[in-house]
Amino acid sequence: MGLSDVSTLERRLVARGGRFYERVVAPRLPDTVSASRQWPLIVGLILTGLIAVPGMYWDIGWHIDLGRDTALAPPHVMMVGGASLVGIPALLTFALLAAAVEARGGKVLMPLRRWRGVAYPPLVLIGLVTIIVPQVALGLDELWHRTYGLDVSLWSPTHLLALLTAPISFLAIFAIVIAELNRTQPERARPELRPLRGFALAEGMAVAGMALFAAVLFIPFAEFDFDIPQWRLSFAAPVLAALTAFPAFLAIEALGRRFAATLVMGGFTLVRLLGVVFVMATGRTAPDIVLPVLAAFAIDLLVIVGGSRLRGRVLAGALLAFPVLVVGTEALRLLATGQEKWLPELFPYSWAIAIAVGVASGYLGVLAGRALRPTAPARPAVPRQHRRRAAAASAAALVCVLAAPAAATARTVVPATMEISPASPRPGEPVTVRVHGFERVRDVTPKFPFSERIERTDRSAPFLAAERKPPELQTFYGGKWIYEPLRRTGPESFETRSLVWPTNGRWMTTPTFYLGDLRWTDRQRITVMDDQPGRRGGGTRTFELELVDESAPARAPEWLKPFAYLGLALVALLGLALAVLQLRMVRDDGIAASA
Repeated sequence: MGLSDVSTLERRLVARGGRFYERVVAPRLPDTVSASRQWPLIVGLILTGLIAVPGMYWDIGWHIDLGRDTALAPPHVMMVGGASLVGIPALLTFALLAAAVEARGGKVLMPLRRWRGVAYPPLVLIGLVTIIVPQVALGLDELWHRTYGLDVSLWSPTHLLALLTAPISFLAIFAIVIAELNRTQPERARPELRPLRGFALAEGMAVAGMALFAAVLFIPFAEFDFDIPQWRLSFAAPVLAALTAFPAFLAIEALGRRFAATLVMGGFTLVRLLGVVFVMATGRTAPDIVLPVLAAFAIDLLVIVGGSRLRGRVLAGALLAFPVLVVGTEALRLLATGQEKWLPELFPYSWAIAIAVGVASGYLGVLAGRALRPTAPARPAVPRQHRRRAAAASAAALVCVLAAPAAATARTVVPATMEISPASPRPGEPVTVRVHGFERVRDVTPKFPFSERIERTDRSAPFLAAERKPPELQTFYGGKWIYEPLRRTGPESFETRSLVWPTNGRWMTTPTFYLGDLRWTDRQRITVMDDQPGRRGGGTRTFELELVDESAPARAPEWLKPFAYLGLALVALLGLALAVLQLRMVRDDGIAASA
């Protein structure tokens, strides 16, 4: 077949495709594209969040209980599957519908831009990119663990990459709905909050999108939620105030309705409750229940009593009251349930920092919410050449991220036994920890999609005959880390008698054995408390361990870590720029539509 024959074939295929589009697809296109008209797509995006949030908490509980981490772990499959099967197709459908309807002269109730004559909705594009990046971060996470070993912290670069980009995707969903409201509800330009009478379908979807945004934004609090804090406990109250104040005040200003904060933070509470119930049903460690909806209801009442305008003294009072109420109600809940957690660190400074941080975060939420309403003068558009350069740089960065490997590898598991005495330790009390009873090695090979094949072998634990460095016991809680050497007391027995836990808490305790570029470890949580129910003194408590090999290179490229965090900082700046861009586009689009 010659070159001319190939060209003829291409023209015929294009012609036939065009006829199919005109005869079959075009007559079925809607005359308007908007959030309320194509509500099933918005519901699909909301469903993605309802899958992702429980999946994130399941993933954290999975690592706490099992420690194993592969790209095909069930929580990872759940999160990636929800985005791939529901979220990404919904956003692509939105983009194609907007382009097709606009080309035929229909209405598209969201901001549009053009690229080579083809219209596209940038809000959808931003949502698409930021919903893909957290999925790819799972592959990078596997690569990171192979290089530096498994971590139980939320603050590794790969975890932060997902935590920074995921909220922006739900902000894009929220912005798509708000863009329609700016065009269909001109009264939104007034600063007064309107009553709930006449609440539209699009506003209900906006509340759901905002609740998911708040739930995803709150994920970094998981260290204190699961009671495995690696940072000081005094950080808990400020983080709680900051991560709840922003969405609460954003909701008030962006929705422009009375009780908007209550609706959004109530939705946030329901999403979190769904996650807790799901994780408990899987048998994994679940997060705690946090109730910022009570503080949100209080500031809603304050604003209504103040004339339904979040301005002046009313604004100042609400900003000061919210962090006090949200930290206070959480402290009362912890006291009522007999949990200390971060309460001992609340005074003398943590509460004051929480108020300051909460006021700052809430005011940023107010500014962001006002930017989503068509009340400010439009700003000049970004020059086209700058947009092209930014798009090219973003595409190149995304391609680099997509190239990261994510394959799962086989691991070896050594069952063993750990005993602590006394069985119910108290702060300041010397504790003896003994690790013994090492069984034969078991080879564990991951199988698609998330099962595994376990093979028993006749090999003894490799680290018993040789070691790279002496084994140790690591334990941490609330920013306090303790390292105790495990001395060999027999051919297959190790012990430390000098461990003293200094404070109450649920201490994450990890016996670790080294050989070559690997370490074998398992993580157990041990409760240390002054007066434990049923404590009789003495006794021994036994833990069944599964020591799993992890990467722990003796010469890990430490020089790479600063560059990883520098790249993360650039991603954070890009994410902030995308968030600001969304706010400006929605505002300017609403102004142009009402002109």
